[in-house]
Amino acid sequence: MAAIAPGPRGHFLLGNLPDLRTRPAAFLAESQASFGDVVRFSFGGKIAHLVSSPSGIRHVLQTNAKNYTKNTPGVQKLKAILGEGLLTSDGDFWLRQRRIAQPAFHKERLATFMDLIDRHAEALCARWRASAACAEPVEAHREMMALTLTIVGEALFGADVAADAPTVARALDEILHVQDARFTRALPLPTWLPVEENLRFRRAKAALDDVCWRMIRARRASSSGGNDLLAMLMDARDPETGQGMTDDQLRDEVVTLFVSGHETTANALSYALALLGTHPEEQEALALSASSDFPHGVTCAAAYRWAPVDRVVSESLRLYPPGWLFARSPKEDDVIDGFAIPQHSFVFVSAWVVHRKESLWPRASAFEPARFATPPTDRFAYFPFSGGPRQCIGIGFAEMEMHAILSRIARAFRWRSEGPVPAVDPKVTLRPRTEISLRLEERVAASR
Repeated sequence: MAAIAPGPRGHFLLGNLPDLRTRPAAFLAESQASFGDVVRFSFGGKIAHLVSSPSGIRHVLQTNAKNYTKNTPGVQKLKAILGEGLLTSDGDFWLRQRRIAQPAFHKERLATFMDLIDRHAEALCARWRASAACAEPVEAHREMMALTLTIVGEALFGADVAADAPTVARALDEILHVQDARFTRALPLPTWLPVEENLRFRRAKAALDDVCWRMIRARRASSSGGNDLLAMLMDARDPETGQGMTDDQLRDEVVTLFVSGHETTANALSYALALLGTHPEEQEALALSASSDFPHGVTCAAAYRWAPVDRVVSESLRLYPPGWLFARSPKEDDVIDGFAIPQHSFVFVSAWVVHRKESLWPRASAFEPARFATPPTDRFAYFPFSGGPRQCIGIGFAEMEMHAILSRIARAFRWRSEGPVPAVDPKVTLRPRTEISLRLEERVAASR
């Protein structure tokens, strides 16, 4: 018979819910350090486990993934925004959607967006040169949020989205703000109540939906097509049935890509800039390599998979993975690392926790990009984009963006952070809790 996993004692009624609600990242990391790689929690009578061994994570995300559904409270809340998109759907419906969408994210298709990324990265550098000349600091997180929204919007819809960018930005910011509040609330507020929070959410969602529906209908009515992701998704067909996506399915996938392709990449870039801004030796090494390897300037095509920036990106994602926590629910009883996992309970897998385990990552809290000169010995010791069949479909696009943008910035500027690397704000994604203010100095020899 499988053993009952150890875990922290909690409130007599609410169990461990208060700790998870008020300090989730720290609480999970402390629990793993104290109790081991399978930790049992109670949330007001509901059982959950944190699984932190690479073997256990592989079991949940890959080898026995069919037993682990996304039927969790967090995913149900996300469905209020994303509908039945790839991030939130499950079972046969998810598999069909994934088969249809996958060709749009093939390496050859993604290559068509390299010029788009280059153009917006250079526009950012031009603005930052003006800031450097005036000795004005830039706020990295705000800048990265605006940049990634512009890039993902144009990649999804083409140039027509430019006029709608402010509307989309405001709507996404409001939606994510409300959702973060819902995720951290001990007692759920019914979404049908006509209170200010719910009304703000409905208005923001309606504004976002209006942009998406208008673009979908215009593209359906047009015979010219396009090379953006919306056109690719419209043209895609299930290889088994030959069917494409309905407009409702397109809406859910478009909003999913908007939210995930904007927020998570911006958070990752922000932390990479903050880390380099507090580690000038790593910043100089990256800049020297960029000037040597790309004497005529960095392009997205050149930077993609370029080893020096790849190591910086990987180490930044290790320390600050935007998708820091994944939740699943087993359809049937299971056993992980010798411990009983009850049917319909919850299982947490946290990249934040695993990426900071000293047994897997010596000097785990240190920023050391050189450690990625050798790949991790276990695939599930490092999983910033999840893993198994549910690995993020947009991983290639996100990596292209991060590589190209960081490479251009490193070659064009020196910068220092005006404060330490910000503490995390772990909600739907892992955001910086405070601003990231950077002081810039243009590298005179940088080619434009």
